[in-house]
Amino acid sequence: RFDLFPTVHISKKFGEKNQLLASYSRRVDRPRGWDLEPTVTYMDPYNVRVGNPSLEPEFIDSYDLSYQYRFSKSFLSLEGYYRITKNKISHIKTLLDNGIIQHTSVNMDRDHAAGTELMANLELTDWFLINASLNVFYYRLQGNVEGEDTDDETVSWDTRLNTTFKLPADIRLQLTANYRGPTITAQGSQEGFFMTSLAVRKDFFQRKLSVTLSGRDLLKTAKRESVSEGDGFYSYDKFSREAPVFNLTLSYKINNYKQKQQRNGNGED
Repeated sequence: RFDLFPTVHISKKFGEKNQLLASYSRRVDRPRGWDLEPTVTYMDPYNVRVGNPSLEPEFIDSYDLSYQYRFSKSFLSLEGYYRITKNKISHIKTLLDNGIIQHTSVNMDRDHAAGTELMANLELTDWFLINASLNVFYYRLQGNVEGEDTDDETVSWDTRLNTTFKLPADIRLQLTANYRGPTITAQGSQEGFFMTSLAVRKDFFQRKLSVTLSGRDLLKTAKRESVSEGDGFYSYDKFSREAPVFNLTLSYKINNYKQKQQRNGNGED
């Protein structure tokens, strides 16, 4: 198949601290093998999963307009965006004649997301950094599920906080907190959830050797709850991950490799 994916970025600086940016891009998100694979998998005595080999890839058109203000080694940005996804891939459920619920994936018509995001990257001191964002958006999902037209909409939000502490002896401590707000699905709704993570890194031998200990979902709050309704069934699902999960990672550079500085289109590091 042949497709075009144009991308346009425009920026304008006003003095040394202010900048306005606008962009358009078209992207593709192809279904995974898990979504295509047609073999029936039994999840439990009441649920089976089967892929859909007829799935088409999603195509996303994204429009962005943002303002950035830089001061010292920090910056603030405010972005407005609109994204439309065609052939939206959604997970649905169907009640079979034997009373078992079948889980599969289908292409909806499209979804729309329009919102605004406020982001701050603050270097408060030489040893304390904060990266935070707040995203508020309108979401609309359109399509057809099991012969029934659906057109649902909601307003939701999510936020993220990442704090980094540069400690003596080449030690870094990073604490991350994320909240994803409730949203709609093809057949119902999904509740919001909150998660925290912590990581500590220690460098040795002029940063050639790094040891990192990280923990995910420290407070055991990353529980996903959803409700689905269809012809002849009502389903409530709750997913709880194993938590907390800890990882110990060791990495060693065996040559003089140094990461190159990346520059954006404005010549900034």
